[in-house]
Amino acid sequence: MRRKIINHYQYYKKKNIDQELVINKRYKILLVIVILCMIYLIFGLYRVQVLKNEYYSERLVELTQTVVEGDSTPRGRIYDRNGKIIVDNVAVKKITYKKIAGTTTKDEIMLAYHLGELIDVDYTDLTEKQLKDFWIKNNPKRADNKVTDNEWYYIIGVYDDHFAYENWSGGVIYGQKYTKNNDNVEFEGERYNLHRELLTDSEYQELQSMRSNYSSIKAELEKYQTKEEQVKKDALFESKDYLAIADKSEFLELMNKHDEYSLEELTSKLDNMLLSYAKTGELKQFDESKPNKKVSKKDFTNPAEKRS
Repeated sequence: MRRKIINHYQYYKKKNIDQELVINKRYKILLVIVILCMIYLIFGLYRVQVLKNEYYSERLVELTQTVVEGDSTPRGRIYDRNGKIIVDNVAVKKITYKKIAGTTTKDEIMLAYHLGELIDVDYTDLTEKQLKDFWIKNNPKRADNKVTDNEWYYIIGVYDDHFAYENWSGGVIYGQKYTKNNDNVEFEGERYNLHRELLTDSEYQELQSMRSNYSSIKAELEKYQTKEEQVKKDALFESKDYLAIADKSEFLELMNKHDEYSLEELTSKLDNMLLSYAKTGELKQFDESKPNKKVSKKDFTNPAEKRS
């Protein structure tokens, strides 16, 4: 019995050893396969990103950009009754450039030089600012060396239609208007000076109060200016310089529409009217020794209506 048990033990022990050997062998084979796959993937990445980087970059551009080629349809010709052409079509060649993704400033400059050798371009239309911008982009290091610390600026505020920027030392502030079209921002006009005032708390509060009441102050000022101009207009029509034409229909009509003209325009119209009547000899004779009759707005009516 004991001998039988020993034989069973030895049998199972040998069987377990064989199974461990098989498992270890399979594990080693699997490990070799995984290592080979990793080596293959690493080599593939190296091949795509290093060996054939330029090729796949070009392929990416070709697959992602859309090129439209074709001839435009000409408009119809117009003939006269004799069959001669009155309006014809003239072909005009046009080059449109669209920046490809990944194109650097250096690439664009090289392309510009290359195109300059192939086509004739009129450079007289280029502004001084455009020429300076091109030189800066073409010579960035030399441009940096020409800029002093006080010529470096940083933006201190961005608003709907303009932004403010200040030089590095804080002594100069400028404002610049701009227009925005999607992600493209372009400057509009020249920069203008801005000023920063050093105010106490009370002065600052008073300034803020004036700013908040600016609309009402402006309205009152415009009302005063309108009233002052109205007084000057009344004085103009009551002036003895124009008494000789005070009863003329043109004079009365101009008085009724005096709100439509400025003081300068009224003066010019009255002078022209007086000169016109003087040339025709139709000026009314009056005695300057007698007191002048004031012409009020009640008198500015149609004479025919008064007679009726």
